[in-house]
Amino acid sequence: MKPNSSLARRGAARARSKRPELAVNNAPNLPGIGVHNRALWAQDDGQISPLIAVLSLGIIIFIGFLWESSITINAQDRALGVAESAARAGAQQISLAKLRGGNRVLTLDPTAARTAAYQFLRSSNAQGTVTATTSQVSVTVVVTTHTRFLQFTGLVGDAITATATARPYVVPLPGGAG
Repeated sequence: MKPNSSLARRGAARARSKRPELAVNNAPNLPGIGVHNRALWAQDDGQISPLIAVLSLGIIIFIGFLWESSITINAQDRALGVAESAARAGAQQISLAKLRGGNRVLTLDPTAARTAAYQFLRSSNAQGTVTATTSQVSVTVVVTTHTRFLQFTGLVGDAITATATARPYVVPLPGGAG
């Protein structure tokens, strides 16, 4: 090859140039980046990829389901706690007349048991039903939850129901007395 050939002149001109050579779409010729990656890098104009948008939406919906699930679990726990406490309040209403009359078996006063259980429900700001017999008190509590995060999915809330039953019980005294 002659020193004056056009190929040699272009190589020498490139060597004298101080600015980097631009490869594809004005992307700089960076070492370690192939031609295809340079083309992708040059096309990056700040747009979000559809995959990232869909994944972000999916993550937000997943977090919403977690949030609403925790609210539902909390409502179930509260409903069961209120039902158990109301049933215990009703089960404390022992029929004193039957007990004083010599009856060794504890029996409830159903009217007083219902009244005590409803008073507990009212003081707890809960709604429910009470069934009382001479041997037990059953309380069913209904708590309504409302969605906050996932209303756009059509989930507007849920009615949580919990039922508890209590019976009167005497704890024997130590040493067999009583």
